Amino acid sequence: MIIVHTFAVLLVGACTYREDHILADILKSRALVYVGTVSYGVYLLHMLIKNAVMQAVSVLGVEVAPVAMFLIVTLLSVIAAGISFRYFESFFLNLKVKFSPG
Repeated sequence: MIIVHTFAVLLVGACTYREDHILADILKSRALVYVGTVSYGVYLLHMLIKNAVMQAVSVLGVEVAPVAMFLIVTLLSVIAAGISFRYFESFFLNLKVKFSPG
């Protein structure tokens, strides 16, 4: 496991050191930029959504594979975070700009 962690640290370090790396085009894609924009909302909402999905699956008596559960929760988290960003967070971000000195 230490090898995987070391490789991840080196990859992140290399990506932050130079902008013209092999992953630059992928990291600048609209989808990843959007996820980066709403990522705080995803962080805040993902457990609520996971619990709601697990409850719904339990009530329906459906068995969902772990990979499918991950994909469903991820998709719903990004959608919910996007809605939150557009109608809630952006209001406060605009206030920050309005009241910031200088």
